[in-house]
Amino acid sequence: KLPPELTDVARYRGENKALEAVTVHPAFGILTGPEAPLKDMESGTLNIYSLRNDHWSFPAHNKSNGALVDMVTLPDGKIIVLERVYAGLFSGIQTTLHRIKLDGKHIQADTIHTFTPEEGLFNDNFEGITHLGENYFMMVSDDNNHPFKRTLLVYFEINEDE
Repeated sequence: KLPPELTDVARYRGENKALEAVTVHPAFGILTGPEAPLKDMESGTLNIYSLRNDHWSFPAHNKSNGALVDMVTLPDGKIIVLERVYAGLFSGIQTTLHRIKLDGKHIQADTIHTFTPEEGLFNDNFEGITHLGENYFMMVSDDNNHPFKRTLLVYFEINEDE
């Protein structure tokens, strides 16, 4: 059962801005998050909720257009969060990886890396992440039903010192 603040569709910022990510945490159970903050929440934040009525918020890498698109819990309880930034047709798409640590009501959020179109890396709509063991992960992109786009799978490693 969802926490009361997540059940009213009118509280979301848009039809396609509702719950986007889900993971299971060893201490907090099922966690979920909307793509954009609820209407009465501060813009420019990414928000995580537990089904036990806990709520954590941290600054988006891009305060104007950052969107929570997925998250995965590691065996040690840390969470890797995938943030997508799409600011318009000609701006390209950025993807940011965050490392989150939840401690009761507190949250520690660190940015691991932001992939930008200027780097020539991953100018795609990545919407999924999974943990493959040890420090290895895979991201998947959405082709947005575009005839010239394709679904991409990117396999990568996150070192502890990153």
